[in-house]
Amino acid sequence: MEVLKAILTETNCILTFYRAPNAESQPFPFTLDLTLIDAKYIKDYTLYLRFRDGSEGEVDFEQELEGEIFAPLKDISYFKNFTVDQELHTVVWPNGADFAPEFLYEKLQVPAYQ
Repeated sequence: MEVLKAILTETNCILTFYRAPNAESQPFPFTLDLTLIDAKYIKDYTLYLRFRDGSEGEVDFEQELEGEIFAPLKDISYFKNFTVDQELHTVVWPNGADFAPEFLYEKLQVPAYQ
């Protein structure tokens, strides 16, 4: 059985994964640092994100803007009005909309032009 432990502090967003001793494949435990440190607007509903562990790439939010809290983000001018919250370690908008850092990390796509 796999176990997931999350450590959230004011300066870190770290996930540590553990696997039962008899499990095979990747050695455990291993840790991902999901602390978002930078975000830049690219185009349409796409942001370029950089995490503390060095992972970086684009996330297209166009298909993720469902529900009342995300409705204002469908306006591109409002979508561009994001910040990186230093306590939540993610992108946030003035209306309180945000996405979990682990969701962003999972959606990260490395652009082909790199």
